[in-house]
Amino acid sequence: FSPSKVASQADAEYDTPRVEANLVYSADNFSLWTSGFTQDVGSKTGTNEYTMSGIDFGGSVSLGYLAVRGNYSMTSGTGNGVFAARFDPNEEDASQWYVETTYQINRTTLGASYGEGEDDINSDANDTDLTMVFARYAATDALTLMAEYTMFGTEGGQGEYDAFIVGSQLTF
Repeated sequence: FSPSKVASQADAEYDTPRVEANLVYSADNFSLWTSGFTQDVGSKTGTNEYTMSGIDFGGSVSLGYLAVRGNYSMTSGTGNGVFAARFDPNEEDASQWYVETTYQINRTTLGASYGEGEDDINSDANDTDLTMVFARYAATDALTLMAEYTMFGTEGGQGEYDAFIVGSQLTF
């Protein structure tokens, strides 16, 4: 990936590309995966340079029409509250995890997922949890109709919301 520029961080400087890797093993009823990334972040003033990095592990298993998937990730220099350069002597360390289950009935898939994220910035204020229940209907091979109810929460209570989302996906 080419180095990016962050508009809100005029001092940010990315001299090297971000490097990512992904390894996946799939069999008939299960998959395992891991991935990682790293990128050095500098500053034009030469202070507070650090490395953004992360790694994740996950897997899924299916038994007939029932499927379960889970993932765990750890990051440094980026996370729940920081998504790009942040020049602070304390790099952010974060972790996130989720588990999801789906059940397919003919052309309809019903599912639920839950996940949490923690980081070390602002005590627990940026810790989050996300619960989703959803349905997808494959109307045709190319058109999928979707509905989702999402509940997002934070440890500090700021930015919490519930959302009902309806949409479609066209694949061609």
